[in-house]
Amino acid sequence: MKEIICKTDGALYNNAAQAWNHILFFKQLSPHPVPMSSHLSQTIAAQFGGIEEFKKAFCTAAVGLFGAGWVWLALDDHHELRIVAESNAGNPFTKNMRPLMCIDVWEHAYYIDYRNRRAEYVENFWPLIDWNKVEHRMNREDSPLFY
Repeated sequence: MKEIICKTDGALYNNAAQAWNHILFFKQLSPHPVPMSSHLSQTIAAQFGGIEEFKKAFCTAAVGLFGAGWVWLALDDHHELRIVAESNAGNPFTKNMRPLMCIDVWEHAYYIDYRNRRAEYVENFWPLIDWNKVEHRMNREDSPLFY
């Protein structure tokens, strides 16, 4: 599916990317908090100035994205962590980055529970992340979709 996302456009791209994005999104969620390991915490803190600074930057990107889309934590080709905001079906694969985690900021993701309170939805997202999965994706070159 990565090849389709990277090499196509139009309806094929949109459908492949949305399917991939949603699978990654749901696979990273946990009904019980899964804390960050010290390694992941140190890596994020080193690149963003701290965990709270990272969360603030991620939230700002998610709340500030105009319209529908996705906000990602991704690993670039220099092994630097990046927050990437993408409209519509956007995916970091198209920028030669490895997706590690994401939040869906299409209205269908939050409107029933939060109406137009996207900021509240984004803030309530943090305790649901399985940080072990995020770290696993960071440490694997192939970054399997179904982990």
